[in-house]
Amino acid sequence: MDSNDQNKEQVGKNRHFLGALGHAHDGLRFALHHERNFRFQLAMVPLLGALGLYLGLKPTEWALLALACGLVLLAELFNTSVEWLCDLVVGDHFHPLVKTIKDVAAGTVLLMTLVAIFVGFVIFGSYIL
Repeated sequence: MDSNDQNKEQVGKNRHFLGALGHAHDGLRFALHHERNFRFQLAMVPLLGALGLYLGLKPTEWALLALACGLVLLAELFNTSVEWLCDLVVGDHFHPLVKTIKDVAAGTVLLMTLVAIFVGFVIFGSYIL
């Protein structure tokens, strides 16, 4: 990709896989820099991984732990997208429907986090208790 391609604003679909990968990377970087909750949730992953190594988790337990962590991060990215889109649409104005939309998206993260905590208790609890 030459420097002229980088300066063009893209409005259509990606034509190349590497272009799509670059945009996905940009999105993750954006969330990492702008979303405190995403950074916190991401920081929990290596801590849980270290605990899993210490306890000697089985392959199935690793898979369930990875799935639970990944789904929390995905829910947070979804929530971030919804919030920024809503802010783009209404700007600095309050709209009760936008509040409801943002609350539902945040509820998605909360629900997935509660499920992940349950999964963590089931996995780690069997080793600790």
